[in-house]
Amino acid sequence: MRPNPIRAGTIRGKFVSALVTLRSRVMATFGLALLATIVAAACADSTDSEDSASAQPTAAQPAATAPTAAPTAAPTTVPTITATAPTTAPTTVPSKVPTVAASEPTATASSAERPKLPTSDLPIEEQKKALLAIVNERLAGFSNKELPRLKLPPDARDSRQGGIWITMEFNGDEQDTIPESKEWVDIFMRDTYEALFTAGYDLAEVDMTALMETMIRGHVGGTGMAPAQVFKTRLKRDVAETIDWANKEALDFNELWDTLLLNVLWKRALIAAEEGD
Repeated sequence: MRPNPIRAGTIRGKFVSALVTLRSRVMATFGLALLATIVAAACADSTDSEDSASAQPTAAQPAATAPTAAPTAAPTTVPTITATAPTTAPTTVPSKVPTVAASEPTATASSAERPKLPTSDLPIEEQKKALLAIVNERLAGFSNKELPRLKLPPDARDSRQGGIWITMEFNGDEQDTIPESKEWVDIFMRDTYEALFTAGYDLAEVDMTALMETMIRGHVGGTGMAPAQVFKTRLKRDVAETIDWANKEALDFNELWDTLLLNVLWKRALIAAEEGD
């Protein structure tokens, strides 16, 4: 039995139509997949380009930063150190050097040039006798006016500050003028003080009084020339210990001892002689 030609054509047409439809769908699916691949590739290229563009400036950044850091660090550090060095040098050196230089001569002068005066272990009464013997020896004999050098015997007593206190009065040698007589008295007192204070005894102080001829007023109103106290001095141990006795000729002892008495006529004559010079 042969098939019906019309039915067979219909069936063939449906098959062909289904085949075409399937092919269209396959091609559409393939096209969509291909399009998706192309889009993905394009996106990937765009992302890589952006990453490359952003990465390149970032990598080059140190090169741009390096010049900025170099000039900033170099000028800031170098001037700071250079400016500090001169400031420290002048501040430290002047403050210390003069201080050390000024203290060394003081210690040398006090220890080497003016040593402590010696003392004795003898009993005080024995020391008094030894000191009085020195006075009697130095003030023995007579003045140039044939007066005993010692006006009165010297005296040794206990000082209130401790040690021995010696007092004496002597007749001096008369010179042509009062300034010359005063100069003689200064030398005589200076050498006697030296002999007593350097003898090595516990001597605290010494008083010396010089008697010379001077104008005096009598009890009945008259005036005349007669021996009288004209100059009196005192020297204490604390001052004697500061004296450079080896250099005594160059010292003015009127600035060292205490002047207890200076006759008025002598004072006027000494002032006049100083003003005349």
